[in-house]
Amino acid sequence: MSSTTCSVTVSGSRITLSSPAFAFALDTADGLRAVSWENRLTGREIPLGDGLEVGLDLGLPDGPLTTPSLGVTGVPALAVGPRAEVVFELKSAATGAAATVTYRWRDSEPVLHKFVAIRNTGGKAWDRLLNVRLGEYETTGRVGAPVGKDRGFPAMIDDEFFVSLAHPAGLADVVGDQLTLRQYPGARLAAGDSFHCMETVYGVAPTGEARRAFLAHVTSRMRRTVRGHDRPYAIFEPFGARPNGSFDETEEFVLDSIGKLAAGQRQTGLRFDLYSVDFWVDHKGTLKECDPERFPNGLERIKEELGKLGVAPGLWIDSSWGAWSIGGNPAVQACLNLDPDRPDSVKQVPWGRKSFCRATEPVRSM
Repeated sequence: MSSTTCSVTVSGSRITLSSPAFAFALDTADGLRAVSWENRLTGREIPLGDGLEVGLDLGLPDGPLTTPSLGVTGVPALAVGPRAEVVFELKSAATGAAATVTYRWRDSEPVLHKFVAIRNTGGKAWDRLLNVRLGEYETTGRVGAPVGKDRGFPAMIDDEFFVSLAHPAGLADVVGDQLTLRQYPGARLAAGDSFHCMETVYGVAPTGEARRAFLAHVTSRMRRTVRGHDRPYAIFEPFGARPNGSFDETEEFVLDSIGKLAAGQRQTGLRFDLYSVDFWVDHKGTLKECDPERFPNGLERIKEELGKLGVAPGLWIDSSWGAWSIGGNPAVQACLNLDPDRPDSVKQVPWGRKSFCRATEPVRSM
């Protein structure tokens, strides 16, 4: 097979995932275990101590925990070439716990991606899937503590390998030469249901370049990069510009402001990318329409005038504070930082301000 393509080598229980940049060796004799990791950019290979690739604990905090022993069942499914994928199925007969571990990589990047899904194949709900370990490694390489010494940061090995969970709550826990990738679901899992864990990334770099390689990887998958927005933007923000000081903008005010913006562009030759329309939402509506009294024509006339200037419209929604956004609408109560059935719970949040959790539905999907 060409050295420029991805490959999988199987020798007994040993399975090696290879690309032009790395080789990641696994063993399936006793669970799914990581044997070694080779950086082909530098020629360095580090042992991984036959560490488990996935482990989990079932039970409640401060209570007795059950740690299923997951064995590999059958032959892994393979797909190789410029892009490669290997899928392992694991199961614990005693507990009904099962896991699917999928590795994906391609010859154009020095990164291995791992995805783990855990299933409850038993007849009873789990209370709870408390802890998940997405890699437990012991290595002779020099393991640096995560950059931020907290969750969401990668661990570096010899400054030419990096490993991380692709989520701000993921923890690369380093104790001496022990590296454990930890996730804390704390989730009930009904019989037959699955839990999809955080993605794990393993990257290699030239000598001394692990941090630079990690930043390049993160940048490549950021939304603004993927969508072609990774550049500076000039945004015209009319917030607080009404003569009476009111923040509640109106169609009349916005159109007048756009007229002044047009004059400024003609005089200076400078152009804005976006014009932000603030406090436009109908608090009593579906959260998608404009206030019918202040914006009787919606945003149609506003978009028409902005189009003449080559300026895109921007709709401002406060990033957190409910009082400045749509916090009074019952459709979003579920994502506020208080219990709607306990009005006194507002005393427990910072400054008594009702705020959104942007990662919680329904705001997350809006």
